Amino acid sequence: MSDREGGWTLVTFMAGIVVGAAMALMLAPAPGEETREKLKKVAEKAGEYVATKAKEKLDEQMKKEEVEEEEE
Repeated sequence: MSDREGGWTLVTFMAGIVVGAAMALMLAPAPGEETREKLKKVAEKAGEYVATKAKEKLDEQMKKEEVEEEEE
């Protein structure tokens, strides 16, 4: 597995954790409004986290490609 695939695997794994947490909140016995508020907060934080990690991995890959091009 290349570094590139490993990075995206991590992002995908984290997205799976977010979906699992959201499902747990939805299935937990709590009033609907409270559950929706919790779910909204989790989704916002998770979205920011996944976007940040994806950008980091993309930036890393772009830097690696630039270095490889300079070496050629």
